[in-house]
Amino acid sequence: MRKKTKRIIGYAVIATIIVALTFLGAFVEKTPLYERAIVLSMALDKGDAGVKLSIQTIVNGNNTSPGSASAYDVVEGEGKNLSDALDAVAKKSGLKPSYAHCELIIVGGDFFEEGFDEAAKVLFEKTVVQDNVHVIATEGKAADMIKSRVPVVSTPSEYVTNDLKIYADEGSSCVVTLKDYVQRLYDGGTKILTCAVKEKANPPTSSETGEQKGEFFFFDLDNVAVKDKDGNLHFYGKEISYGRNLVESKKGQALNYTDGDKQVTASVISKTQTTKYSKDSSIATSMIYYVKVDESTGFDDDPKELADFLQRKISFSIKNAYEVCARDNADVFSLESAYLKRYGTALSFKDINWSLIVKVTIR
Repeated sequence: MRKKTKRIIGYAVIATIIVALTFLGAFVEKTPLYERAIVLSMALDKGDAGVKLSIQTIVNGNNTSPGSASAYDVVEGEGKNLSDALDAVAKKSGLKPSYAHCELIIVGGDFFEEGFDEAAKVLFEKTVVQDNVHVIATEGKAADMIKSRVPVVSTPSEYVTNDLKIYADEGSSCVVTLKDYVQRLYDGGTKILTCAVKEKANPPTSSETGEQKGEFFFFDLDNVAVKDKDGNLHFYGKEISYGRNLVESKKGQALNYTDGDKQVTASVISKTQTTKYSKDSSIATSMIYYVKVDESTGFDDDPKELADFLQRKISFSIKNAYEVCARDNADVFSLESAYLKRYGTALSFKDINWSLIVKVTIR
């Protein structure tokens, strides 16, 4: 009898919940798909009013096949702050922007240096976009990048996010999400982003339309943008980002070195790393790289000579990046935050004495 009573009460509770959800659902605002602008990416720059926002949207009812220029639209708006800019874009669009599918945030260099930190907090805390959206910087205007055309895919955001997903899977490059960046703001971590550099590309051709007119671009993502302790922005190319990635990556890092008659093409299978900290501002890092060699010449089948060669080259790449960034006080290796977490003492990157030991094991 008691079991039967409990079962009846359970059914009644479930029925009450269903009725309540149905009733409340009638008051939830529902925007039909045809009244929404599906946002694929956004670009943030400094504007005359404060913040300039550009969003790339899918145009409803149009062909979205690759190469179709009419399938996508870029809407721009400005405001005193990001919230105002979001409102301005919504009014200009004529549709309600939906940011749930936004995969990329592009930050212009001037806005990254001053303004993006607060905007990032707004985007994250108000859940304007998903917290796993990728964030990158560009040295010029983000609006110019979002309007660019790429020959192999429909939009710049598709091209960039495809590459970033590969980098994230390999762990072989600097890949930052909105959540990562905001966490660093609160933890005192390095403010670092992948930096996209535009490179001219040949226009695509097809048997039906021939060669398309206008400029087309690819984007080189093997660069980083970093803010130092004073808030100054530094852009670094492949040489520096490669040295950083050798430390930060776990696997998949490509190794291509040439020195005279010696040449090696290899990849990192895995890596082990141990770090020791001292209160005298010293950090000692030891790394063992397990490497698969694809091709090598000039080593007379001597694996020890080959391993020693790779050790020297890897060490040089990392130490060179460290020395360049230490002069700028731009902590691409996140040593400042690691020391702060360890001892609760804030140090400048240039004041940290970092020693490095590299070993290579060929598999």
